[in-house]
Amino acid sequence: MINGGETGFTSIKDIERHKKTIIEELRRQGSIPRQAWAAIGQQIDILNRSVENSARFAAFLTSRQMGRSIDRSIWDAKEVSVNFNKKGSGGKFYGKRNQTAMGNAGALMSGAGRSLFVFWNAGVQGMTNFGRYSARHPAKAAVAASAMFILGAVIPLLAQCMTGGDDDDENAYYNLPEYVRRSNICINDGDKWVAIPLPIEFRAIYGLGELATGAISGKERYSDSELAWQIAAQVSQILPIDVLEGGGGISPFVPSAVKPIAEAYFIDADNGGRSWSGLPIARQNYFNRNDPEYRRVFKSADRNLMQASRWISEASGGDEFRRGAIEINPQKVEYLLKGYLGGAFSFPEKLWKSVESDLGDRPFEWSNTPLANRVVKAGDERTAFRKLRNEYFNYLNETRETERLLRKYENAADDGIMGYAERADFLYNSDQYLRYEIFGEFAPDIDALSDAMKEETDKEALKDLEAEYYSVMRQCVNAMRDPQRFLNTPM
Repeated sequence: MINGGETGFTSIKDIERHKKTIIEELRRQGSIPRQAWAAIGQQIDILNRSVENSARFAAFLTSRQMGRSIDRSIWDAKEVSVNFNKKGSGGKFYGKRNQTAMGNAGALMSGAGRSLFVFWNAGVQGMTNFGRYSARHPAKAAVAASAMFILGAVIPLLAQCMTGGDDDDENAYYNLPEYVRRSNICINDGDKWVAIPLPIEFRAIYGLGELATGAISGKERYSDSELAWQIAAQVSQILPIDVLEGGGGISPFVPSAVKPIAEAYFIDADNGGRSWSGLPIARQNYFNRNDPEYRRVFKSADRNLMQASRWISEASGGDEFRRGAIEINPQKVEYLLKGYLGGAFSFPEKLWKSVESDLGDRPFEWSNTPLANRVVKAGDERTAFRKLRNEYFNYLNETRETERLLRKYENAADDGIMGYAERADFLYNSDQYLRYEIFGEFAPDIDALSDAMKEETDKEALKDLEAEYYSVMRQCVNAMRDPQRFLNTPM
């Protein structure tokens, strides 16, 4: 501590800020709720500092045991995590005497990155430390990377053995979001998963192993281009800006100051917006496009915000089934509050949702439990059927392409063009054509259920229709995965 082992920052206040601090402290001393809230904050701060300083002190001891000086060991302790004493303000070096064009470009990038994106400094430090370690100790780095890759490949196999691997189970391993599975070591504990977070650099390599197991086992099905995209998305996590975060596109490059607004209202807006993890923010789709906004939410939405949204809708001429003149989606408002206020909003919100769960007014979810939500994960309605829908629509696209090829080949053969009759015959005898036929058996039922869901107004009946819709979709996908087995199975 004497030599600066605990990183931090220094703040020098002027007289006005000192006065404001004293006034706030007097208010807190005169209010029991304020004192209780401050006590909770202090305890959380102590926990955070304890975890960070334990890791730094362990690095200090290891460095000393290796024979390094106290000053060097303290520096090693700072470098084991983000070193907050390193500002990385490269923008100040722009245009200085004898500066090169490369140096000016780096200075501009550094200055712009710090100004536009949160955690830019942490990202640069992490990438630099990882690259420096790999360059200085290539053999050790290769062994560490191989170990993380193998661990990522083995954990999904163990998870499947422990849970039985039933994809219909909402809490099945592969119904967890991709970013959870590939960023944490997930250990099953009954109806939940204990998630051990990984550092970003190890996360990228671990995720490649997890992806390999999913693709080889058939639990995750990707085309060649989709698989290449998934691999690139894992590698890009090492960069200060994850250029493929949340599905890529413009989202990763949106400045942090406006990113919550862009994700909620502009990126994939027709499907409820898209969060940084790639999941939809609100439950907006074709089936509920004419419903009031307070009904276009997931069950995890804040009830108070839902009531406010309902009041605004009804006050402007809406009702339970008709939209009002003014519609505000409560789940998007909740996302904005979390994005801009962080723990100041999300922590008391989770406390309140936990109280609602204890009173029986809300289904219990680990994601609504403060602190525990960081290490305990479970599937929810946004993830349980996401993989199934993606796979179904991939098969739908393949079916349309098969139909197009058949029509083109047959027309060309009828016109007497050499070779196309043989191509049509080859296609007729392929697994691709078998999938085309099988899809045709299920498609009418799925389309009929989809149409019925659009017209149904009763909530319970809609819930039954939705369950049947996904059940038939599951049967279709299972048949498409192994067409030969499906055709040879007695009906």
